Amino acid sequence: MAYTKADLKHDLAAMGLTGNETILIHSSMKSIGQVEGGADTVLDALMEFFAEGLLLLPTHTWRFINEENRVFDVRRSPCCVGILPELFRQRPGVVRSLQPTAKCCCWGSPTPATPLSIVWRRY
Repeated sequence: MAYTKADLKHDLAAMGLTGNETILIHSSMKSIGQVEGGADTVLDALMEFFAEGLLLLPTHTWRFINEENRVFDVRRSPCCVGILPELFRQRPGVVRSLQPTAKCCCWGSPTPATPLSIVWRRY
């Protein structure tokens, strides 16, 4: 049986989350299992559920930005930590950090809990 977007949102609420949180999600489609609509459905569920909060996903580039390829392009450099962060960073309204070693993308309402040490670039 495949999960639906409604199932995913229900499970988030069942964990005690309200959708108003600032939350950093390390994700794995393999760990989630089969989802109707795949990775896009998971991202839709997360973005709908946390619409009043701040959603962050890591978008590390360590596999691609290295000694041979030293240039990080905030718009084009792919991430190397899974399909969910890679698709998330390409969505409208998502902002990617310029932090050189621990890149993240965020979407939602900035709050006082937003790390001020991260420089964000809207594109």
